[in-house]
Amino acid sequence: MRPRVSILLPVYNVRAEWIRALCCSINDQTFADWQLVVSFDAKEQFSQDVMRVIISSINQKEACIFVTALHGGISETLNAGLDLCNSEFILRVDADDMLMPDRIQAQVDFLDSHPEYIGCGTQIVAIDNHGDCLNATLWQYPTTFESFLFFGALINTPLAHPTLIVRTAAIKSIHGYRALPCLEDYDLHSRLAVHGKMASLSYVGLKYRIHSNQLSNLQKPKGRHLFLIRLRFLYCLVRSKWPYALLLVVPIVYFILGPYGEVTLRRMGRGCCNAASKLGFKLTASR
Repeated sequence: MRPRVSILLPVYNVRAEWIRALCCSINDQTFADWQLVVSFDAKEQFSQDVMRVIISSINQKEACIFVTALHGGISETLNAGLDLCNSEFILRVDADDMLMPDRIQAQVDFLDSHPEYIGCGTQIVAIDNHGDCLNATLWQYPTTFESFLFFGALINTPLAHPTLIVRTAAIKSIHGYRALPCLEDYDLHSRLAVHGKMASLSYVGLKYRIHSNQLSNLQKPKGRHLFLIRLRFLYCLVRSKWPYALLLVVPIVYFILGPYGEVTLRRMGRGCCNAASKLGFKLTASR
């Protein structure tokens, strides 16, 4: 009998203590009907060592599946694991993060009670190399579908990708991830949004580790790709109410300003969103 949730874990150049901490947080889940699909990057030199750490750390060893991507890169690695996921839901995790104990249960419960949603995320808190909480300013991720689309069109990726749970049929219907530098998650969210509703719970489900070797710190997105992704989010907004087409000017301005001007505007946007959230100007999706 297949499990309800496949936990999709890509692995590349991760510390043993971090992967061990992740496995412990998976063991502690209140939801037990899962399998762990571990996909190694083709350039991963220590896959056997990491595999031994996972096998020695995870409680449900019989529920582990290992695969190595044929080519390097995060998109190839994720797609190699995605091909082996045969459950109802796919839950994304990263090797350097840690799950809150009831994260899987909370997200499965939400999708079970909201069939119109094809996926959802959670909020996150920041931790350092040692797992200690940081007083870092993070995004407050949107908790309704309309705000999800606004956020994606005007600011940044509207969902913390390591918190994503998605219906397997939905992500496979769009053929998984596309190879875009530092944008595979943003692009995926925009393509999923065309097919169904998405948002994040108000619940904090992940401890997000901040460190200098994160892929997002090592790669820079291309403006053309960002522009096309934002247009996809705007398309979803315009489908519901055509006056939203007036917002097209924002992605165009971003594109004209280039990466440095865009970063400044996005930081301002993040500050405004976080301030609005603290003042209560948001609608929350219930668990």
